[in-house]
Amino acid sequence: MAEFKLAYKKVIELEYGNDPNKFLHLNKHEDGYTLGGIYQKWNKEAIDWDFIDRIITMCRGDISLASNLLYWDKDLHMQVYTAFEYKYWKRHRLGEIKSQLIAEEIIISLVNIGNKAIRFAQQILGISDDGIVGNITLKELNSFDEKKFSELFDIKEIENYNNIIKANPLMAINLTGWLNRSKAV
Repeated sequence: MAEFKLAYKKVIELEYGNDPNKFLHLNKHEDGYTLGGIYQKWNKEAIDWDFIDRIITMCRGDISLASNLLYWDKDLHMQVYTAFEYKYWKRHRLGEIKSQLIAEEIIISLVNIGNKAIRFAQQILGISDDGIVGNITLKELNSFDEKKFSELFDIKEIENYNNIIKANPLMAINLTGWLNRSKAV
């Protein structure tokens, strides 16, 4: 069965590359900070954002300095780890997938585009795309060729990112990162 710890290493590499300067950042066109890949707007309870705000204030608004300080806080790393494990891995039953490759494709995409990732997987499998990983989805994922799945999933991701940019050209600033993410596994 797929292992969360292995997938988590790939996720954080994509999110901040274990770089203290990138642990905390504020993306253009977003309403809130991202800490270790966990976006404040959608994860208000998962991370101690009040503590982070106090550190930013202490650093006089210098996000890079705050990021460096926060990076060394083990409690924050545990909060990030736990958020990824429960919100993405366990909630979507990714540990029940036999293929580490398929599970990693899905979690990397889930972090960025949410339930669309599950729908894309279900579309590839040719089953109802309800966005819920149930027994049928698991059965099909566990019997599908992992290399073929990975290739088809990458195509879906790239189509999605191109559609986002088509609808909002200002988002083109994210294209390189999105393409790197889609090709990471």
